[in-house]
Amino acid sequence: MDSWKCVRCNDAIDAGTISTKSDYWPSPLLGDFFFDFTCPQCNNGRTNVQRSLLSWIQVTHLALYNLTMTSDGTGGYFHWREDICKFVDDNWERLFAGRAKPSRWTNLIKSTLSTNIPALFLSGAKELGTSGWWKLAACRPLRPFLTLPAPSTSTEGENRKRMRASKNEDPHPKRCNPTGDVITKMVVPFCPRLADGSVRALRPHQEQVLLQRVSLLLETSALNPSQKILAERLKTKLKLRQRKRELGLPLFDLDKEVSQALNRVSRYSVDLHSSTVYCQKKQGNGTRLPAKQDKSYSCILSRFSELAAGSNHSFPVTFVHRLIGAGDLAACEEFISPYTGRRHKPFILHDYESKPLRLRLLEEIVTYKNKDKSVTPFKFPIDYCYVRPWHIPAVNSLCREFFWPGIDLSECLQYPDFSVVVQYRKLVIGCAFMTPDVQYDEAYISFVVVHPDWRGAGIGTFMIYHLIQTCRGKDVTLHVSAANPAMIMYQKLGFKAEEFVIDFYERYFPASSRECRHAFFLRLRR
Repeated sequence: MDSWKCVRCNDAIDAGTISTKSDYWPSPLLGDFFFDFTCPQCNNGRTNVQRSLLSWIQVTHLALYNLTMTSDGTGGYFHWREDICKFVDDNWERLFAGRAKPSRWTNLIKSTLSTNIPALFLSGAKELGTSGWWKLAACRPLRPFLTLPAPSTSTEGENRKRMRASKNEDPHPKRCNPTGDVITKMVVPFCPRLADGSVRALRPHQEQVLLQRVSLLLETSALNPSQKILAERLKTKLKLRQRKRELGLPLFDLDKEVSQALNRVSRYSVDLHSSTVYCQKKQGNGTRLPAKQDKSYSCILSRFSELAAGSNHSFPVTFVHRLIGAGDLAACEEFISPYTGRRHKPFILHDYESKPLRLRLLEEIVTYKNKDKSVTPFKFPIDYCYVRPWHIPAVNSLCREFFWPGIDLSECLQYPDFSVVVQYRKLVIGCAFMTPDVQYDEAYISFVVVHPDWRGAGIGTFMIYHLIQTCRGKDVTLHVSAANPAMIMYQKLGFKAEEFVIDFYERYFPASSRECRHAFFLRLRR
């Protein structure tokens, strides 16, 4: 690259003017653009360069790209342990800048290769007749802004301090400087910039805090007429959006409108569930690169609540859909996951053994009704399956009833591999969802719910066990309410409490709710 951007001011830095030397800069690796630069104006007259925190996707892609450009391999393929892991081991200090090696880092590379087919990597099992050989789907460098977020190397204590600090932040700012663009200074802190310079939409709780700040600005600051007009207009729009949410009315979503327009006139699509909105052409089998995932625990659940006003599923939320889940849209066919490209069967398990209280009652009613008949009533199983589009209305209704209003789990359709929906015939009685890429070595269970009438038969235990098996080699984390008796089930499965988080659910529960706001943070170490 001929120039780099300062991570603080985004000004371009000429690569030829950077005189800083270190063990990893300048990098001898091909396609290695993963550095954070600070210009002299932002760093007391000196240019500073630091190695970016690389994710395992970035590391694996960089290793394969260098191997491809410097050798032919075996028919263009390279063995994951003998070639890729050896390259990473030889360049560990250059890639990770002093970070310690995890105990099972080779398994992480193997998992990265197998879970990114065919978006980034291709297997040579068919051509070479043996597994373990890989090559790039496209032999070109992987730019930093096209990859998943880098894993955090901060200690767990530092992460918890940042989380507590963000929760305890004073929503009322100090008196603003009336000079300059005051409105921009108020809004920009709520719009974190991504690697490509774009900004992310505000979340509902962020809009509420921004409304408080703008109102305080109008009361305490001496604004000129043009600034006052802009502030009043912003305040009016924020109040309107807040009122629409209270009434359950849809909000105007510019990204959604642009996506629908592009889908009508071209073969390109916009991924509304990623951290950024970008256009990309779908591949031949309908798969595409997975969306970026927010690695902050406090923002994971917000991703699902903020979509309530702008959901993109086209299935009506009718009484029939909430009651039986699918209606005429149900299909018992295999499908291909858009996240991993794997083909999945329609059902995970047919359970004929479990007998929850509601099921025993139904069987007693049917038996009593047919006691004078010689025909034995047919007994239906409890079905475990992956989430499909026709499940979304029923799943949303279930989660909104037992968690908080405004939940929309449409995003989980992007990674159905990490989901479980439980049905009796067509009635949705439970569900569980996991966010697979919170960090490079960690997955987060976001929602687990079983209807009270169907509890006590091991349904929740099986769902958690299935999600754990889908993320082998990764730690599994979750938050559970301090008043939730499911804590005993998680402890039996091996989860350990690491932290007690005060007011974790404060931003989600309505003000009138009497549910416990505090939560335990649990981790299952692998």
